[in-house]
Amino acid sequence: MSRHIVRTTHQHRPIEVVAGWDRPLQEFFLTIQFLDTSPTEELEFLYSNLDEPSSRDLDYYQAVIARHQILVPDLFWPSIQDDQRLNRGTWIAIYDDHGTPHITAH
Repeated sequence: MSRHIVRTTHQHRPIEVVAGWDRPLQEFFLTIQFLDTSPTEELEFLYSNLDEPSSRDLDYYQAVIARHQILVPDLFWPSIQDDQRLNRGTWIAIYDDHGTPHITAH
């Protein structure tokens, strides 16, 4: 699966947004996880597509991000769309503070 990772904040709490293309399932995914939980606490998610009844399209996940007023880099969504078009598998892009993706695996 491809993963596009952005670290930012939501209501003054650090979060990590991870979205991408799941090649085996042939669907997009999105999680938004809080990063300020202690190692002994359970992971806390603002959103996870695993809580949804079925797979969603990319427009749906863009609306989730917009509803939570989270900003992602301009290249974020088009790159994930490319992942679907190319049926990418092991692809990880971590976006820096300037919105530039750094590819760590492909």
